[in-house]
Amino acid sequence: MRVRVVSATIALAVLALTLWVIAQPQPDSSIAKGRGSIPSDLRKVLESGDIFLLLQLDPLRSAMRAEAGLPPLRLFHDYGIIQTVPITNQADRRRILDALYKGVTDLDFGGYMKCFNPRHGISVTLSNQVADLVVCFECYQVHAFSAHTNYQWTTLDAPQSTFNAYLQKARQP
Repeated sequence: MRVRVVSATIALAVLALTLWVIAQPQPDSSIAKGRGSIPSDLRKVLESGDIFLLLQLDPLRSAMRAEAGLPPLRLFHDYGIIQTVPITNQADRRRILDALYKGVTDLDFGGYMKCFNPRHGISVTLSNQVADLVVCFECYQVHAFSAHTNYQWTTLDAPQSTFNAYLQKARQP
């Protein structure tokens, strides 16, 4: 009888431990996949930067603005900056980067849509290194610029709501 009680107790403990492990939040595999899709030199700057800026961009290139008779804006890779939001809180930076990583995908659209009307940007500085991202959620493209090379990849529009929430929050009095 005692052996049965001990065996039943052990079985219940193993079952409880298994259920507890299953119930623990698992890392989002799409974040890990997206993080791995971004070149390591760029990722290092994005994740460790001293200065992290989230940008709202005018989708018109500077020449198009001039042709349209619009006033010039401060430029970020030839796109006017409408709003700059410094992201100083590490948890906020992590949320923005997790959203970016979650949106990054190896999707092949059979060729990119050609619009590239970026409305978002990220600029991160780490000592003398800079990582700049110019993002268009209409055609799902990210153009990334660093000191050594330029990159391009696709993204889903998942990060857009996170980016917009931070931009909107910064406009609140």
